[in-house]
Amino acid sequence: PDAGQDVSFCSGFNAQIGSPSQVGLTYSWTPSTGLSNPNTAQPTVTDVNAGPGSQVLTYTLTVSSAGCSNTDDVQVTIFPITSVDAGTYNSVCADAGNVNLVGSPVGGTFSGTGVAGNSFSPSQGTQTVTYTYTDINGCTNTDNQQITIFSLPVVNAGNDLTICEGQSVTLSGSGASTYNWTNGVLNNQGFTPGLGTVVYTVTGTDANGCVGTDDVTITVMEIPVAEAIPDATTGFPGLTVNFLNNSS
Repeated sequence: PDAGQDVSFCSGFNAQIGSPSQVGLTYSWTPSTGLSNPNTAQPTVTDVNAGPGSQVLTYTLTVSSAGCSNTDDVQVTIFPITSVDAGTYNSVCADAGNVNLVGSPVGGTFSGTGVAGNSFSPSQGTQTVTYTYTDINGCTNTDNQQITIFSLPVVNAGNDLTICEGQSVTLSGSGASTYNWTNGVLNNQGFTPGLGTVVYTVTGTDANGCVGTDDVTITVMEIPVAEAIPDATTGFPGLTVNFLNNSS
């Protein structure tokens, strides 16, 4: 009889033992544990390893014919699968710096959208990264971990304005939870800007701590001063108007 070559495989897989059958012979394997069919010449050995270490099994093939029998042995080694961890990562905003990926055991590789080496780019949005590790026995295992990325708030500072000198303006940001304006402006509180054109920037922060910005431009026009000129004929003010504080 020929029980075949010794074999080894990783937990979770299987292997075939034995050799092709011959007509007129009866086959029987012991023990029968883990065998797909212990009464065939080439049964399949499935994973019977329940422990943390490698399991070495010896299967004995008995071949019988016309009342005579003989035996042969084959050794089967089942390697355990190494536990793999892709790591745990905090949620971050889309504009955060790259996330450092740390998997265990050391020596595996990360893959997935936004992954480059051991680094993940939040600009790719929420993604699942995969850590793959192959041990010295050639057994491979993987673990997946989702990294949640928060989108940045779309903040709106409002429309640009042109107003006259002395008029009050109220700036109100939208799209976030809290707002901070430049130039000492308070959100939803009126103020009177000075002459000229000024750009006001609002920074909005949402509930996730993510930040967005937007600008609004306010132009304040000077109020012209009018003067009525006496009519040369009547001596009374006429329709001629000089703008005393305007160069035009």
